[in-house]
Amino acid sequence: MLTQTIWAEYDSEDDVGRFHSNAAGEIIYVNQPFACMLGVGKTELLGWKFLNFVHSNDVDRVRRHWE
Repeated sequence: MLTQTIWAEYDSEDDVGRFHSNAAGEIIYVNQPFACMLGVGKTELLGWKFLNFVHSNDVDRVRRHWE
C-alpha cells in the first residue's frame, strides 16, 4: 500500500486523480490532482465515502455492486 501510495502521489500523470478507499468505502488516500479537481483539501477528503462522487441516480446500483 505504501509503495502504491507513493507512486500515485508522484506519478507522471499530473492530470489523473487517484484515491484509495477501505472496505467500508471511506477514502483513506487522495493525490493532489484529485483534491484539486474537487476543490477540496487532501486532508478534508479523508473519511469521505466514495459514494459522495457517484451520481445520485447510480448510488443504489453502485452500492449493491460494491457489497
